[in-house]
Amino acid sequence: MLQHRRTLALTFLGALFLGLFVECGFAQSKRVDGIVLEDFHPAFMGSSSQVVLLKYSAYDAGYSVEDVQPAWVGYRLNRNRVGGSAERANKFQREPRLRGLDANDRDYAGSGFDKGHLVPAADMAWSVQSMMESFSYANVSPQLPGFTRGIWKRLESQVRDWAATLTVDDTVGLLVWSGPVLGEHSTLSNVGRLRVPEAFYKVVYHPAEERVAALLLPHS
Repeated sequence: MLQHRRTLALTFLGALFLGLFVECGFAQSKRVDGIVLEDFHPAFMGSSSQVVLLKYSAYDAGYSVEDVQPAWVGYRLNRNRVGGSAERANKFQREPRLRGLDANDRDYAGSGFDKGHLVPAADMAWSVQSMMESFSYANVSPQLPGFTRGIWKRLESQVRDWAATLTVDDTVGLLVWSGPVLGEHSTLSNVGRLRVPEAFYKVVYHPAEERVAALLLPHS
């Protein structure tokens, strides 16, 4: 089962690589209207893992009840949403729609793992509501501190840099997905119910240019 979900994640990345021109940079181009984020969400067909779709004002999340963390999150980031001034929330909230099936403070306390945002809080600073929603437990996976504050943080910053180069009239901007890769070697943390990912992926698609950057980062 775990191997199946790992294969699905890698297949999702591979399909994007093959179906679109891969380039780690985004040039200004024509405006693209009518793009609906949910039309591009990954589908976990045939998986026995229960994935609950949660929609927020600024992002969507496919939450894996079995793994007690998101299978994926997806959101849009355009130039107008970069560099917002909303104050960082810094307090994680339970997701009432999951009726107690999401993670909580006890799962992380003493585990040695950070509550790693999949939708970065800095990408949600354009409104107070979106900032608060980014601190939902439906938006975090257990991440090693060095990973969260190192390569993952640098990648998040790079995506914002790409979005900042877009034209103002490119209102769709970038479509971004992130999630954990859970496979046969994923282990449970020493505290709580957390299954520790082997890797994390991030996919960034720019519809105006039909370009994509897909990255798979070992969780180390």
